[in-house]
Amino acid sequence: MTNEQTGEVQPTPIQRPTVSLTIEELALLTGGSRAKTSTLPPRSEKHGRKKRLVNKAKAMPRSEPGDIVAVQVMETQPASLTVAQRVARQANRLAAAVLGVVFFIAMLFWAKFAYVYNIPDFMTKDGSINGAAGYICYKPWWFGSPLFSLQQLIKNNGGQNDRTSLQNILHDDTAVIDNPVVVWRYYRK
Repeated sequence: MTNEQTGEVQPTPIQRPTVSLTIEELALLTGGSRAKTSTLPPRSEKHGRKKRLVNKAKAMPRSEPGDIVAVQVMETQPASLTVAQRVARQANRLAAAVLGVVFFIAMLFWAKFAYVYNIPDFMTKDGSINGAAGYICYKPWWFGSPLFSLQQLIKNNGGQNDRTSLQNILHDDTAVIDNPVVVWRYYRK
């Protein structure tokens, strides 16, 4: 199509075909009988659902032979999936399961465990920590801070390099340094 005044070529809009079929034509195309194209919902065995469906069916208009019905064409997937599709689907399920487990472990760690690192020298002489560079311990409280860099805390708060100063800085979180329930520790090399 061209514009007569400017001479420019303009694209023509694409017209999508519309399909209007009678119920009989629809039945012939789908290979079914008129009963298969009924507008009534399927009957249910359950009493309560059956009663609702009957009431719903009474409110629905009945179609007569020769009525035009709208047809929505649905894309259908092949009955069997290829091996690649099955592998991809299983890989997606496995990835979702792994992510779920990782998320659960992260939430569990944040909820009840603390990672204590950069331990000052005066604490490494204690019995449970004895020379450790860091450790993971059990927290007696829920969902507190999971990371504690002890030397950084002392340095940032201007405290002295001793246990009482560190306890004052940690305040409510002193359980991570006072008799910690150590789950795992690592040592300096």
